[in-house]
Amino acid sequence: MIVTPAFEEPSVRETLEVGGEVRPWNEADNPFARIVQGLRDRGVRSGLVALEPTVRFFIVDGVRKASNDYEIVSGDPLIRACRMIKSPAELALMQTANNVTLAALRYVRGRIERGMSAADIGSLMNSATIALGGSPEFALVLLNEASAYPHGSIKPQAVHEGSTILMDCGCNVRGYQSDISRTWVFGGANARQRKVWNTVKRGQEIALETAQDRRRGGRARRCGAPLL
Repeated sequence: MIVTPAFEEPSVRETLEVGGEVRPWNEADNPFARIVQGLRDRGVRSGLVALEPTVRFFIVDGVRKASNDYEIVSGDPLIRACRMIKSPAELALMQTANNVTLAALRYVRGRIERGMSAADIGSLMNSATIALGGSPEFALVLLNEASAYPHGSIKPQAVHEGSTILMDCGCNVRGYQSDISRTWVFGGANARQRKVWNTVKRGQEIALETAQDRRRGGRARRCGAPLL
């Protein structure tokens, strides 16, 4: 069941192609009452209602005020189990999303030219992602000095010889997303850039070696390496 503002109903049904029941609400309606009524129509008239832990407070509070028949609890244990344990089909979709992003990054890397802006590179990345069958989610491109800041800089940057290029990109494949960062230097890297890159690379190697050792007695998660 999807509860949505009435003006969003066409997008939900046609653009997003969401299956199942859609219950729209207008400005004069109480959307939380729509949720409660949906539960009642399904025979759930009282008891526990578990919500995903990142649901915003005004929604939790609104559902609680709409009816005293339900006890709102965190659905974190259930949600975490669903997210942490993946079926082979889910893993395949996640791998496909990663493959699309990696292929798009390789394509973009070979086509960057002097004078290009972050927006130019981001647009190229999104186009490549679409061509490869993914739906772009984000394409953060940080150039030069901006690559040293978590979310870049408002100062315009352009590619030149020796530019540091950091890309943080992700796409969606049937609801499963990639999130991959890669860093390289346009043209020849100087001594300082190579030293920083090798330091980060060695740090990641140590982390992977440690994870491999721990995996013998537990779980390990592999992380990505920078691309020079």
